[in-house]
Amino acid sequence: MEYRALLLVLCLIIIIVCSIFLLLWPIKIAKKRQLETNIVNIIIVLSILSLFLWGITWLIALIMAYVYPTKAEVEDKRQRETTFIGGKDQEARNIDKLTQLAELHKQGLLTKEEFEAKKKQLLG
Repeated sequence: MEYRALLLVLCLIIIIVCSIFLLLWPIKIAKKRQLETNIVNIIIVLSILSLFLWGITWLIALIMAYVYPTKAEVEDKRQRETTFIGGKDQEARNIDKLTQLAELHKQGLLTKEEFEAKKKQLLG
């Protein structure tokens, strides 16, 4: 009888340890992938809620941990978006300015020296 009770306790301990491991799995993945803090917090909440909602939210947390972009990917996207101002990046704006300066030079409103100095400034 004592043997069965000990075996039952051992099985319960194994089940609890495995459950904790599974509960923490999406959180570990999210942190290892270095997801943004707000996404990690959502994954933590969903993992905890899975204790009460039969694991549905745990599955959502696991998918989020694998699918959401990392901090580096988000930062790279933000940086690419900030280089575009008004739909054009810096190089395109410089080309537009150079075209305008060439037009002003053709019209005689800029001397050759002024045009060359501005051109050097824009391209330099």
